[in-house]
Amino acid sequence: MALATPRNFAIQQVFEILGRKPIDKSILFYLTNTKTSGLENTVEMVYPTGGRGNVYIGGGFSHSRRATLNVEVATFNTNVMAVQAGTELYEGSSNIQYYEVMTAGAGGAVKTKLTAIGTAGAELLFVYKVNPQSGEYEKSFKQVASEPQTGEFTYTSGTKTLAFNAAETPAEGDMFAVAYTFKSADNAQVITVSGDGIPATVLATAYGLAKDTCTGELFPCQIDGLAQVDGNWNFDLSADGDPAVQAFNMEFVRGCGSKKLYDFKVYTEEEE
Repeated sequence: MALATPRNFAIQQVFEILGRKPIDKSILFYLTNTKTSGLENTVEMVYPTGGRGNVYIGGGFSHSRRATLNVEVATFNTNVMAVQAGTELYEGSSNIQYYEVMTAGAGGAVKTKLTAIGTAGAELLFVYKVNPQSGEYEKSFKQVASEPQTGEFTYTSGTKTLAFNAAETPAEGDMFAVAYTFKSADNAQVITVSGDGIPATVLATAYGLAKDTCTGELFPCQIDGLAQVDGNWNFDLSADGDPAVQAFNMEFVRGCGSKKLYDFKVYTEEEE
């Protein structure tokens, strides 16, 4: 005989959150590092009124019922970010904007760490000599395809080497700043936020624990329903502050052909 589930219980631990695609039930994300999770239920009540004192008469009527799952996660999840942006998470090689400060080696050799890509003869466009004491840019150099003159340089992508006019050959230890684009390996993740992107609707399930206040037994509990993910999010960082958290809301909505917003279940892991 299955263990009876409690009608009186306490909840304290944060819920873990599962999100799936409604169309094929594939998993979009599963969040275990939640800091806070809360369920907010609201409903508007209206009453017939009248008579002396204009009092409420009999029972009221309800409308505009809302149920919102508020989630705060200690770590960021790229799948959740894509759902909030209403886009797909791209995984593969990507063009990366890179900033680098190069130090001239023996003989004044200056090389980029990575291979700059772009139109031949214009991969770097500009390089700036850096004052080693202040870090300020002292002078700019413009890239040319060949035969650099005063204030110019060339770049050979095969060797990642910069060459300056002979009269401006860098001394060993000179510093140069540059910004360029390189092609990443196929392990990059990219989320493109579009101005017309619509945050996704997901099958949301929140998993928690209910503790029987009489016996102390723990029972799994869950909140389960169709939810619209809120696209609002932000992060605030400071040099001496806590790590940013990923916070977002999911508004439970009525599915097609159903009046249900969500189910709240307390159960055991015993099978029928």
